[in-house]
Amino acid sequence: MKKISILLSIILLLQVCVRAQDENPKVQLAVRAGLNGSTLLIPNSTIQNVSAFGYSSNQKLKIGATAGLVVDFRLREKLYLQTGVLYSWQRLSQIQNAQYSDTLGIRHSVASNNLYTTHHLKVPLMLFYHFSEAKNHFVAGAGFFLDVAMAGKLTYNGSEVLTTEDKVFSNILEGELELYKPGKKEIYYCEANDNTFQHYLLAQDKILQRLDFGIGMELGYQISQFYIGVHADFGLLNNMNPKFTQHKYVQRNLNFQVMLGYKIN
Repeated sequence: MKKISILLSIILLLQVCVRAQDENPKVQLAVRAGLNGSTLLIPNSTIQNVSAFGYSSNQKLKIGATAGLVVDFRLREKLYLQTGVLYSWQRLSQIQNAQYSDTLGIRHSVASNNLYTTHHLKVPLMLFYHFSEAKNHFVAGAGFFLDVAMAGKLTYNGSEVLTTEDKVFSNILEGELELYKPGKKEIYYCEANDNTFQHYLLAQDKILQRLDFGIGMELGYQISQFYIGVHADFGLLNNMNPKFTQHKYVQRNLNFQVMLGYKIN
């Protein structure tokens, strides 16, 4: 009788082990790495607010990189809650043009090419649906993310043409500015054909806000332990520091990612 009980216990244990191997674990850990591209969303209302300055802004995508860990919690069949921590190195090129007249009647025409380089930590909180429990299947997800900018700089290269009633002259403008740290923001300028650079105080506060919150969306394909996906983050907060600009200016982040992954368990 004792031998039969032991045999039945072994058979039951083997059945449990087999079922455990067939089922997806309740918690899955995976690594992610890939490339990203960033741009800025500037509402028409912002352009209208500064239209008196003849303002325009155009963005060009620059390639960055993203890497980190994600954790999937199985809520029910085919439905998972995903979170984790991702490091993101982002770059963006922005071309700005502005025209305005000051209180002395001098007309200013400014053109600049700005290169943003920033470092972020992102925490996603997304729901994912797996279209199948097979090893190879599509997944789709949507949810939210929290973004904390750790550091960043703006490389500024521009020129300014000043027009008076009897004279036209130009300045060369350049500088490298900290984006997220308070303090003086100075660029250098000099008149054309003059090698003497002078300091120009641009502002005395940080340029961009560190925190962002928004909506994330993803579509991917699981190939056994491997994963490939495309992801988009839409920032909902204005990342421009209102103390930096003298008028109402709104810009939001938009980031695209192509990610490769590997499921650890």
